[in-house]
Amino acid sequence: MCVATSTNERPRALKLCTLASCWFLTHAYYNVFTKQTFDTGLGIGLLLDTLTLQFLFSILAGHLYSLCTHGELTTTQHCFNSRSMQLVCLCHFTGAVATNLSYVFLSASFTQVFKALEPLFTSLVHAFVNKELPSVTKFVAVLLIVFGVIVSTKSVETSKTLTYGAFFACTSSLMFPVRNVLLKQDQLFRQREPLNTFTSISVACGKYTGAVSMIKLILFGSALPPQAWVSAFLFAAYQIFSFAFLSETTAATHSIINLFKRTFSLAFSLILMRDVDSSTFYFGAIYIFVGLSIYVRDKHCIIRTYLDHRCLLPLLTTAIVMHAWFFVRRAAGSRLLIPKVHRNDGLSGTAAREIHRTCLNDIRRQILAIFSPVLLPITGKLILIDPAYHSNIGDNMLAYGEFQLLRALKKPYEECGVIQSHGKNQACNFNQFGPNDAALWHAGGNWGDVWRSVHDERLKSFPVLMDRNVTIVGMPQSLHYSNVNLREKDALYITRLIKSGLRLKLAWREEQSHAIATHDYKGAQNMLSPDIAFMIGPIRSSQSLLNPDVNHTDILFLLRQDHESLNTAKFDHAVERILTKASKSWDVVDWDARHRFYNSNAQDIVTEGFTGSSTFEFEKELGSAVAMFTASSVIITDRLHASILAFLMNKPHVYLDQFTRKLSATRSVSFRQSIACKDAKLKHAAAENLQQAVRQALRFLNDET
Repeated sequence: MCVATSTNERPRALKLCTLASCWFLTHAYYNVFTKQTFDTGLGIGLLLDTLTLQFLFSILAGHLYSLCTHGELTTTQHCFNSRSMQLVCLCHFTGAVATNLSYVFLSASFTQVFKALEPLFTSLVHAFVNKELPSVTKFVAVLLIVFGVIVSTKSVETSKTLTYGAFFACTSSLMFPVRNVLLKQDQLFRQREPLNTFTSISVACGKYTGAVSMIKLILFGSALPPQAWVSAFLFAAYQIFSFAFLSETTAATHSIINLFKRTFSLAFSLILMRDVDSSTFYFGAIYIFVGLSIYVRDKHCIIRTYLDHRCLLPLLTTAIVMHAWFFVRRAAGSRLLIPKVHRNDGLSGTAAREIHRTCLNDIRRQILAIFSPVLLPITGKLILIDPAYHSNIGDNMLAYGEFQLLRALKKPYEECGVIQSHGKNQACNFNQFGPNDAALWHAGGNWGDVWRSVHDERLKSFPVLMDRNVTIVGMPQSLHYSNVNLREKDALYITRLIKSGLRLKLAWREEQSHAIATHDYKGAQNMLSPDIAFMIGPIRSSQSLLNPDVNHTDILFLLRQDHESLNTAKFDHAVERILTKASKSWDVVDWDARHRFYNSNAQDIVTEGFTGSSTFEFEKELGSAVAMFTASSVIITDRLHASILAFLMNKPHVYLDQFTRKLSATRSVSFRQSIACKDAKLKHAAAENLQQAVRQALRFLNDET
């Protein structure tokens, strides 16, 4: 039985509803922006900077709220010597760290699913502290919630990513309720005390992370994306509303309203992030919602809320309407909620998409971890040398990946051209480089004698840049020499320059290239890195990019026409017979055919509005390639970056090596540190010849049907 509030209590109930609504909204947006923050790439530095910013904003929010509501600043003179206060501070800090880490490993929606276990932890804490078992109603509710979490997680395979994410989400869900119980049990706390305590523990937590973050900032700089600033502000906002609500009511009431917040945040994440597309997940979410509803109906808890049905009704209605709208829309297949994925756009299952997203995040973290200590300490200018602005989309992807890397590191840069820029930027004058500058030579597969003209120009720049005391950074390359004598000559030349003071830092995208460079170029810093094109991130197929006059094909063959191609990648009558027998359509192209697939009037973008260069149309070039791949179900290619683009699009593809075998070698390095990248749900495979590739492509097509 609920206890209605008196007339005198209504203003207070309205205040509580206002606080709860603000708490709901700020927490829901916090989930979204925090997930976006850590999707930009995780390093310990990013986590540390984000935490420091969250505690800093929390301190400011505590003072500001106290000033606005009470006319004075929050006092932070608390007895932190007491054991309970030390535990409160520890719980708050651990909960904040665990919350951030949960978004590193899980999608926003899955994070909220695991955080729905909070009633379980609250019941356990209550039973432990008060030596009292939960009521039958609570016990049934908790069982339903746990069952719903188990059902939801069946939509994705168990992996280290899921395990780590679940652990951190559950840790967060345990720490914050313990903090609240400890706050309200300490008899020293008056009505306003939780707000003062919030500011105090924010100061205590911020002291340690701030000191370490300051040292890191001095040594390595900072690369906080804009989402991190918004996330930190929202963290402080939702925490201050949470503490303000706690200061006006009991820990039990706070826990109950927190459950409504959880359902709101779960629905909000699903609608806004669109990161789930599995009926299993939704069935689990329904069980969770029913369990939460039963949990809050416990009459003993409702009596302590001080909220009558008129104040509680808007919160209940909001959660119910959002859930109902969400499930109805999904059943109708609305594009407004979860865009329908064309069956030829690659893997559409939730598990596969989550694995794909995790894989690409893992690769980008590797790249950022490798280049952050190299580029962040540079105090002078960063100049990207010779980004590719010609018709080869693979080289265009490398340039775009380099721009995205520098953008992620928040390092301003300039560019100049030598050969591959085709005169679309200012020509490089190496004599004008400063002593603290860094010259970033464009990535690719041209170190050696395969594309000698590019490498000759690079070698010519070394002595000039050495005299200018410029640091030379080679973006990820493949090394290949057919002429052993030329390799030895180049190695002797480079080694002599290094001994004379050349500062050379080279990244390699293949194990063998790295091993040769380490042997040949003594004194240079040699790094093993994924291909820089993976910095572009996931790309979705878009039918609007496709020329309406182009017919869909089952298999697209994108094959080299230059001297790097092998005979095993030649389209012949044997391949045609296999396809004809299987009744499959096909098309054979190279990069130069992509513009006939492209609808130049399309409004969709694939580059997030960032062009990188005012003189080169990355949007058009990447868009035309995406359009070409959208027109088919499976890609077969012997071009490295065609295979990488297919992977970025989550498109089933089969790759064949060219004569230096750089496809298998480069992909091996890029995928080596991520379990997700090796998952069978990501439909990619190697083949020794074109006939074998076609048979594998047919298997992919059969899987789709």
